[in-house]
Amino acid sequence: HLDAPRHRIHLTLDQLVADLESRGLEILSRRTFSLEYGPYGMMQSLLNRLTRRKNVLLNLLRRDRTQPFAASDVMATLLLLPLAATAGFVLEPAAAARGRGGIAHVVARKPAAARTP
Repeated sequence: HLDAPRHRIHLTLDQLVADLESRGLEILSRRTFSLEYGPYGMMQSLLNRLTRRKNVLLNLLRRDRTQPFAASDVMATLLLLPLAATAGFVLEPAAAARGRGGIAHVVARKPAAARTP
């Protein structure tokens, strides 16, 4: 999911796996879906594209008062929330089923020969 400026680069799952393997790690598992982060990430990304201000929902949930929002920003977010939530729970699993989910989860380890007993 797009989360600038915190996500400075975006890698595909294949790019991440190739990078880990080039460093000598053995890939144990890989996936592009997380129930915890996937649908919410899709929802927040959609809201960020549909509203004037970014991360209004996130800051409302965090009760972050350091970034005040106009009432119109909050209303737009709350009105679009049912649409974004539905899309998040439909689009994210569909994207993940095609290997294109917003989450890259890889479990890797040093090869057995490199591990200390």
